[in-house]
Amino acid sequence: MQSAQTALEQIKECPNTDGNCNDYMILFEDRLVVCPIFTSIETISDTKACPYAAKLARAFDETVKRTIADAGVPVRHMSRIGNHNVDDNLRQAMQYNYRDFLLLCGPTGTGKSFAAAYLCYRWVVTRFLGIFKDRKKWGEIEKAVQEGIGWYTSYEAATATYQEQKEIAKKHRILVLDDLGIEDNSPRSVAGINYIVSKRYDYGEDMATIVTGNLSIDDISERYGKRLTDRFMENGQIIVYDGHVMRGNIKTTDPGKLT
Repeated sequence: MQSAQTALEQIKECPNTDGNCNDYMILFEDRLVVCPIFTSIETISDTKACPYAAKLARAFDETVKRTIADAGVPVRHMSRIGNHNVDDNLRQAMQYNYRDFLLLCGPTGTGKSFAAAYLCYRWVVTRFLGIFKDRKKWGEIEKAVQEGIGWYTSYEAATATYQEQKEIAKKHRILVLDDLGIEDNSPRSVAGINYIVSKRYDYGEDMATIVTGNLSIDDISERYGKRLTDRFMENGQIIVYDGHVMRGNIKTTDPGKLT
């Protein structure tokens, strides 16, 4: 104990000068003690001072991405995170507070689905960032992602059975319906999409629903009915990927405090 306290008082910078640290334990006065530099790290932005903490931060990030991809979020989007540009559309999407609805609509290839995937990633990282130094707790991430995030193409959602649609609507804290409009324009498909959106609306603001699609607002209203677009307008945010943002009744919430 005395050795550990002495190390805490005497070591003010990384004692591992070669940067190949693979543990948070160091040898000090012929005894193994917890490195005081590692102990001092509180956030990922501080990890430059500690090679081992930096390694943990990278491994933590990859674990989060892999876990989210395993839950159904496309790998191609997760692999871009960290190498992406924050354009105006993504910046607007990042203002979403994970309450009610977010509709991202506009032309193909403008980054709508990536924005939805990034919001899933951001929710997980914000929630679990405090445990990045403790590998033993990383198992909590998988459970939270499996229960908290659901990613479905609108085709998958529209062609699911009634029981499956009921489960899709209620199971996930964050539900993504990707590529709205790729499903058949049939009464059954329209009814399925409307059912899921209506149930999410009924469950209240604590459920986050992110919808992406290439259809315009008018096209969505014509295809699915004005009631569906009214849901988005009344309780949510619509971002049209031409730089125009439409906001509804959204309350500002810190995503890190969501459960």
